Amino acid sequence: MNARARIILYAVLILCAILFAAGFFHAHTAGYGVAFFCVVIVLGLIGAYDIVNFLGDSAEELLLTDQEEEKETHDPEYLNAEQVRADGEPLEAIRLLREYCQKNPRDTNAAVRIAEIYDKDLNNHLAATLEYEEVLKLKLPPDRWGWSAIRLCNLYSKMRQPEKTVALLRRIATEYGETTAAVKARERLSKIDPDFGKPPTGGKLAQVPAKTPSASAAPPASNLPPGFRPKDS
Repeated sequence: MNARARIILYAVLILCAILFAAGFFHAHTAGYGVAFFCVVIVLGLIGAYDIVNFLGDSAEELLLTDQEEEKETHDPEYLNAEQVRADGEPLEAIRLLREYCQKNPRDTNAAVRIAEIYDKDLNNHLAATLEYEEVLKLKLPPDRWGWSAIRLCNLYSKMRQPEKTVALLRRIATEYGETTAAVKARERLSKIDPDFGKPPTGGKLAQVPAKTPSASAAPPASNLPPGFRPKDS
């Protein structure tokens, strides 16, 4: 659900709550009271969900900003696209950013921003996933690559693709082990993959020593006449 639809939903719920409350105080019927109570519960659940997501996204954005190694782009075209996004036109912002990417293929900020808009503004998980997969093919600083991969892991989880989530987390932890994103990846792996970090349980098979003939064992019987013995081989 995009931001505009969510605002409309909040407005409708608040309006319903006001109407039901007014009806209850005017008619003093239980039906209005129950309806008001249900609307308040729905409004509270949606509000709590949005608050949790907002706090989580804000913490992630703060951490990503702290770990950012690539300088922010100050090109007027890029800044114009950012302003269009802030004005509530994410699709137009994406179009402008794609044009910017064609003119400035070495600036990876725009590609990352397109993926973020699909994820945060449009809530289009599939499109955001495809964009982040393309972002990881670019030549990025290790920390920026790692955190972009963490975001892609989050999208895989939302789309119920645990195999891809675990595989990418393992890649972050092994190939980018010195980054702060790898710390996050290892933490998540320890929760969703109990076998992560454990030594392999199967060891080498114990070698069975070769049997040696006993010194007291009798020599094999010979058919030669007395006084003769077989030649040494």
